[in-house]
Amino acid sequence: MVPTARLLKVISALLIAVLALGACSARPGTAAVVDGRTISENDLSVASSELSEVLGQPVNSQAVLQILI
Repeated sequence: MVPTARLLKVISALLIAVLALGACSARPGTAAVVDGRTISENDLSVASSELSEVLGQPVNSQAVLQILI
């Protein structure tokens, strides 16, 4: 069994890493910036939803983002 103190240290380190990475975004709500033009997370969500409706199946948001880029 892992000692409690060590487990708390690992959990704390992971939490700090997650919070630090979440703060890295220079523009919150932005999915991508291409040639100075912003693709918002909302635009990506709408495009993904509309494409899912047209295709009749869920689509991967990352794939849609690549198409938009």
